[in-house]
Amino acid sequence: MPEAHVEAPTAGSIVLAGLLLKIGGYGIARFIFFFPYGVVYLSPFIYGLTILSILYNSIAALVQTDLKRVIAYSSIVHINFAVIGLFSITDFGIIGALVIIFSHGIVSTALFFLVGVLYKRHGTRSLND
Repeated sequence: MPEAHVEAPTAGSIVLAGLLLKIGGYGIARFIFFFPYGVVYLSPFIYGLTILSILYNSIAALVQTDLKRVIAYSSIVHINFAVIGLFSITDFGIIGALVIIFSHGIVSTALFFLVGVLYKRHGTRSLND
């Protein structure tokens, strides 16, 4: 996904982060309500994968020099927190995950827009510049 964000124009990154990730979150939420016993069975596996993904993508975001890549990796981390909340099957977890998904759509869209503005003005997305 970070490669898709980096290669896409600003509008493509905005649509990817603001709309398509939300459709994935909705699909996971529907999966949870249709198959509650499957979710209980798979929860330890999903928790393990999301924790590994959070650690890996957090470290990957710290070492990037391209602003779009930093936002893309941090976007993955935020969505992983939402997945943990959804798979908790508690009221607070699901509501919190939905709040994270909604706010992620607004914040990540704005961040990709701002990176596009910076790129248009300065011709680079490098943190060093």
